[in-house]
Amino acid sequence: MPVNPDSLLTLNVFCELDEDIVQALAGILIEKNVPSGTHLFVEEQKGETVFFIMEGKVSVSRKADGGEPVQLYDAEEGDFLGEFSLFESGMRQVTATTKEDCTLLMLRRKDFLRFSEANPKAAFKFTWEMGRSCAEKIRALEKMFFEGFNRTVESKA
Repeated sequence: MPVNPDSLLTLNVFCELDEDIVQALAGILIEKNVPSGTHLFVEEQKGETVFFIMEGKVSVSRKADGGEPVQLYDAEEGDFLGEFSLFESGMRQVTATTKEDCTLLMLRRKDFLRFSEANPKAAFKFTWEMGRSCAEKIRALEKMFFEGFNRTVESKA
């Protein structure tokens, strides 16, 4: 399904990009409607795609030492998942499962690499915005971690 470039502007990672870059990226994104309960990707699976959430909510979890999944956080409209797969062809570190019906945009690594070769300046600007958004996500996760850590320390005192 073709992606409307204007719809990309609802996502922070696209907001600061020039119109021509957004237009070009819209041409390589794939829109997909995914029902609730669907695994977008599974821990230890090879990562090839980043997912941008247009509508819906996705649970992100990781297996604990005993093999039981532990929910890390919920991603929702405007968030993206699997971003490392654009830059490396490694294994997924977490599992992402839709908690409700979702509308997603998918960007495959192979399409982004082709785009990067043809549009290096645009790819650099997009990568810069992805990096900025990743830094924000890391700061938010650190805050959640340290708040939980502080509660644990306080409960033991």
